[in-house]
Amino acid sequence: MLRKTTTRNCLWCNKRFSPAISEVKRGNGKFCSLSCVCHHRNKYYLTRPIKTELRICNFCHKKFIHRPYKGLGKFCSLICLHKSQTGKQPGHLSQHIRRKFKELAFKTYGEKCEVCDYSLCIDVHHLISRSEGGKEEISNLSVLCPNHHREIHIGILTAEDIRNIRKEKLVEMAEGDSASKINTLKTSTSIVNL
Repeated sequence: MLRKTTTRNCLWCNKRFSPAISEVKRGNGKFCSLSCVCHHRNKYYLTRPIKTELRICNFCHKKFIHRPYKGLGKFCSLICLHKSQTGKQPGHLSQHIRRKFKELAFKTYGEKCEVCDYSLCIDVHHLISRSEGGKEEISNLSVLCPNHHREIHIGILTAEDIRNIRKEKLVEMAEGDSASKINTLKTSTSIVNL
């Protein structure tokens, strides 16, 4: 089946040509050849103003000009992008320091979930995230299983809930210690009485 055509003049060379009607309806069919398209673009496309935006680099916090068609525009250069990915950002802890805090959290709170005592797979979570001003302190860390970690991020559990669970465990430990001391006193006095 032959396509229906119409006659038009090329926008570049003004030569008569016959584009398909379907191409004209789509907004095409303006040029007689690909070379005319390229000539037209080279002359008019490059002279149009390029839209730019002023942005601030996420790494070095300097202002830079961003062209919207060139990526997301979060960093002023590839150097800032790579430095942010390797942990060199000011205030960003290196992998080695984060590993030390993780080990410290395990020593302090144990290698099991603080909520359910699950121990096969555990995560260390910041109660107040660093992006919200939370510090890398042992009191700001908690050891959680993946389920309770997800619940904290969703909002089902809160940092206050974790702190209350810690207080309850401390009370239980204190009561357990005093009970064990009383038991040892009873056994030691019964041995003396024999």
